[in-house]
Amino acid sequence: NASGGERVAVAIALRLALAELAMGKSPTVLILDEPTVHLDDERRTQVFSIIGELSKSLRQVIVVTHDEKVVDIADTVIRVENLGDISEVTVEKTVT
Repeated sequence: NASGGERVAVAIALRLALAELAMGKSPTVLILDEPTVHLDDERRTQVFSIIGELSKSLRQVIVVTHDEKVVDIADTVIRVENLGDISEVTVEKTVT
């Protein structure tokens, strides 16, 4: 039986393979929405390791998450905070 982290890794690999099949070439951008939700700390670490490896071969990996651990692997962190009727957007970390 696959762990939560393994299932996420397989799901990401499947999506990349399907994108390549549909487009006829490897994708250059991957967008992940809450990839670590419901995972324990060990599995979250595994998933972030996979994301870090993916970022070496793709032009851009965008992760939308509430998980603060993503800051450790991110080149750029953009925070969006709901302030009632408006959203405040701040860039906290950029690696060049």
